[in-house]
Amino acid sequence: MRTRSLWPSLKGLLLSLMLAAVMLPRAEAASRELVFLNWPEYVSPAVLEDFERSTGIHVQVVTFEDDGERDKLLVAGNVSHYDLVCVNHSSVGAYVASGWLAPVTVREVPNLKAIDPKWFERVPESQGFALPYFWGSTGFAYRRDLLNQDLDSWTQLLDPQEGLRGKISMTKNPRDLVSAALKALRFSINSTAEGELAQAEALLMKQRPFVKTYVYDLAAARNSAALARGEILASMAFNGDAVQAQDVAPGVQFVLPKEGASLWLDMLAVLSQSLHKAEAYALLEYLNRPEVAARNAEYVRFATPNLDARKRLPAEFLNNKAINPSPAEVERSEFERELPPRVQRRINEIAARVTR
Repeated sequence: MRTRSLWPSLKGLLLSLMLAAVMLPRAEAASRELVFLNWPEYVSPAVLEDFERSTGIHVQVVTFEDDGERDKLLVAGNVSHYDLVCVNHSSVGAYVASGWLAPVTVREVPNLKAIDPKWFERVPESQGFALPYFWGSTGFAYRRDLLNQDLDSWTQLLDPQEGLRGKISMTKNPRDLVSAALKALRFSINSTAEGELAQAEALLMKQRPFVKTYVYDLAAARNSAALARGEILASMAFNGDAVQAQDVAPGVQFVLPKEGASLWLDMLAVLSQSLHKAEAYALLEYLNRPEVAARNAEYVRFATPNLDARKRLPAEFLNNKAINPSPAEVERSEFERELPPRVQRRINEIAARVTR
């Protein structure tokens, strides 16, 4: 769900995948089924059940925990083993350039026209190849009921008070981790300046004794993540995951920090070597039906780019600032851009030292 960094270099993975595609045999096509490579808890099971019942197409969902694992699965499994993939906006251009993606236009998915055009303008390289799925922010969540104080700043998470020692959860994802520190220091998440990256590393190292884990588990909120159980009092979080955690623990609060945050757009794309393109297009068309997109959004608790679906969502959902941040909050936040390889390597090195 979400902006995640490439692992460890997408360009290297693209070459590996191209070689793998040549060397590995393509599986025989099985009728009326497809494999959907997706984040955990990122599509309503009931929606998929209704799709299968109405079309006879079975959907097998294979999940990944970060962008790197997604790309490794594609390389290891051969792209023809997967049909539909959820990919973050900052990776789409590289996927298109590699030839990984099949066309996704109104010819294949007629109700693509229901998507707000601003999202294609945000990621112009995606036009003709991907369908905007959900968008959101990467901030942090905390247990207001147990901590008994209000948090509104990255600094409070990264330079915490003693009461949070051993009670913080961060992410091991290099880009997200370093972006949080850059924002705390009032720098851009897309900074390429060595001095700013060095300051971000120093701040993360200062926080390290307070961090219990760098494993992100809020995607398991429906099964009571550590934050919901009270074992963790503050955690980096994708906004919709924090809203899900409130089902288990109403005391969970999501914060889009006053310094701003990372914004992301997830997209759905059909893989060019898919053996079940017709089935994949059928699922895209179904997921983008206004009534289905609205139902799916209510399940995952993320904002939909489907304008017709928004008209069908309840006011409680639309007015939830954790799901739909205010224009001012969006204005002080940023979308990730692809970084030069040397900068991405530096960020990977920082994360490796902090999380080891």
